[in-house]
Amino acid sequence: FELYVDLRKSVQTVPLHSVVRHLHPSSLNTIMASRFVFYYWPLPFRGNFVRNIFAYTGTAYEEAPTEKMLEMKNSRVADQPGPFMAPPMLHDTQDDVFISQMPAICFYLSHQMGLMPSGLAEQAMAMKVIGDCTDVIEEITRSTGAQMWDKEAWGEFSTVRFVRWLSIFEELGTKNKLSDKDGFILGTEEATVADLAVHALFATMERCLPQLSPILRKNAPNVMALVDRLSANDGLKALVDKQKEALGNTYCGGMIEKSIRSMVE
Repeated sequence: FELYVDLRKSVQTVPLHSVVRHLHPSSLNTIMASRFVFYYWPLPFRGNFVRNIFAYTGTAYEEAPTEKMLEMKNSRVADQPGPFMAPPMLHDTQDDVFISQMPAICFYLSHQMGLMPSGLAEQAMAMKVIGDCTDVIEEITRSTGAQMWDKEAWGEFSTVRFVRWLSIFEELGTKNKLSDKDGFILGTEEATVADLAVHALFATMERCLPQLSPILRKNAPNVMALVDRLSANDGLKALVDKQKEALGNTYCGGMIEKSIRSMVE
C-alpha cells in the first residue's frame, strides 16, 4: 500500500540469513517467544483474517515488527525462508514452516485449532467463503490500489456489485439456516474459519468505514447479526479494542484508503 512506499524505499535489501546471523540473541527471542509469528503491516484489513483465528481461540502469537517483515519481504527470493511477494506471512516455529497467502494461512491454522469443518465438501465451502472474502477486499481496494475510485465507478460498485456480493453471503447463510438469532454461515454447530473470515471482512469494514453500515445491514441482515454475535467473543473484542486504541479507524492504509474515504465521507 502507498502508506508504506517511503518505508519500503528506506529499507536496505539484505539476505535474510545475514540478518538472522547478525541479530542479537535477545532480538530473536523477542520474535520467536511464541510458536506462531505473524508478519503483516500494522493494519487490520487482510491481517485480521489471521488475527481473528488467534483471538477467537485464545492462541498466543507474536506480531513481528514491521522492520523485520520488510527485511524478509525485500530480501532476494532465494534468501527468503519461504518465497513470497508480500505479507501476510506466518512462521510456525514448532515445525519451522513459513506460509504466505492469507487463505493458505487460514487453512493451516484452522486445521491446527479445530476450526475447519470435518467433511470434505464443508471444507471446500469454508475455503470458498474465504475466497469470496478476498475477492471483496480486492474489489473495494480496486486491486489493492491499482486504480483510485471516482464517483462513477464507486456508484456502480456500491449499488450493484457490492450489493450482489452481500446477497451471495446472505443467501449462503440462509440456505444453511442462519438467522438473526442464531446459526453459522455453513450451518455448523459451532463457528468455523468461514465465520471468522466473514467477521474479519464485515466487522472490520463496518467499524473502519461506518458509512457502509446501512448497505451492509440492509442487504445482509442475518450475516451482520452473525458478525454481531461473534463480536461479543472476548478474544475478538480484545483484538478490536487494541486496534481502535492503536490505529483508530484505519482500514487498509495509503492512497487507496484515502480514495475510498473520499467516496463515502
